[in-house]
Amino acid sequence: MEPKVLLLDEPTASLDPENTKMISVLFRSLAKNGITIVLSSQDTLFTEQVADDIFEVSGGAVAQHVQDNLHCYRGKKIR
Repeated sequence: MEPKVLLLDEPTASLDPENTKMISVLFRSLAKNGITIVLSSQDTLFTEQVADDIFEVSGGAVAQHVQDNLHCYRGKKIR
């Protein structure tokens, strides 16, 4: 099976830091191979590390979209 898109809900829930890091490495590898990953997570540190785009959801609707996560998070420059 070679999916083009993975849709994941809380993929790092209940994982220790070592396994969370392994998941991060796996996601980067999949993305480099052209697989789109869409995930929900309350782990903001994890999403900052793996995401190109972050959508914050509040009250069942998209509250904010942050593009180019490498340079910006929650509307603030980080680099």
